[in-house]
Amino acid sequence: MHKRFGLVPFFAVSLLAQDAPPTRETITFVPPPLEGTLSVGVFTREGKLLRILAREATEKDFTIGLNGFILQWDGKDDGGTVLPAGTYFVRGFAVGELEVEGVAFHGNEWIKDEESPRMAEITGIGLTETELIVRGIAPDGKKAVIAAVHTRTGAVRFIPEEGSVPNEEKESRKGWAIERVGADPPPHFAVVERSQDGKEVLRRLDYEPTEPQPQKVLARADDKSICILERNERETRVRVLALQESSKSDGDAVSDWGIVFSASIRKPPAPPEVPAFLNRNPPIKLEDTIRQPLIRNELAEVSQAAVQLAVAIDGSGSYLRTADGLPLRRVTDTPNLKWAALSRDPDGRIILFQTDGATVEEFRIGKLNQMMAFDAGDYEWTPQR
Repeated sequence: MHKRFGLVPFFAVSLLAQDAPPTRETITFVPPPLEGTLSVGVFTREGKLLRILAREATEKDFTIGLNGFILQWDGKDDGGTVLPAGTYFVRGFAVGELEVEGVAFHGNEWIKDEESPRMAEITGIGLTETELIVRGIAPDGKKAVIAAVHTRTGAVRFIPEEGSVPNEEKESRKGWAIERVGADPPPHFAVVERSQDGKEVLRRLDYEPTEPQPQKVLARADDKSICILERNERETRVRVLALQESSKSDGDAVSDWGIVFSASIRKPPAPPEVPAFLNRNPPIKLEDTIRQPLIRNELAEVSQAAVQLAVAIDGSGSYLRTADGLPLRRVTDTPNLKWAALSRDPDGRIILFQTDGATVEEFRIGKLNQMMAFDAGDYEWTPQR
């Protein structure tokens, strides 16, 4: 829980008088009358952010003086370079408690909730006496993720350690094979079981060219189910299928299969491809920035009416920032993010989409109206020679 802070009497920015050019500036300012966190930055006259002085700060992060909160600035930008002499501006925002609601995971049927291991890619399958072992890797490309699917019930459990995996067969115990169908492009395949002499097709599963195509098939000798790893450029799918009925038609095997288990991982899109990926009606529209009205700051001579919000990512997750780059509030703590983007739903609420390479997460952000701007003034900076 963020520590709250109250109202301090208003006064202008105070710069300590010194006989020689300063090595740092002491900036004192009154926080706006809004409970929440503070973000403060140093800007040029044109609005370019040069230095982040405070990010999601609370009262304990400042020195408290008689006239307000106190910050020190060494005259450097965020890269550590001492800025030239000139006029600089200190501005900031107070942000109240946000509401961040997880809406959905898109494109990865292995991920059901926040506790689900993040399987970003499937690397192989194996078969035990009762389960299909599905091996994958996490979004960081290093950590293994192992799932076990019961081949009769479709129940899924995740195996925490490599040593806990039961002995598994890597090859089918029956005469199953993957065969190409026809010579015309695009290539597509069928999964077939042939007689011992290879002349008769006993069971068969055909694929449409647009489907993920079979890469590996596993089956036991004592049951009628098959386990298949399927893949194309857009999707990787694992299925357990049970034979419902098999017959002959014009000498060819005709098999009717029931789905015991099916889970896909679709390749997460780049931001421009998100509308097609989600396939909503009306299509979603991603926005570089979103205008957010602000609460009027009664302590300011001129109160900023709105702010252009954007989203950014770092090693700890995603966060809201101003269009000019000042971080405002952490939104998610999902590591290894590739991108994040904002949109609005039909009711005008702000929606966040982001991906770590395993799934596209969707969040709804509320209480964004609890924001207020403040101006800590402008002053002349002269570096020490």
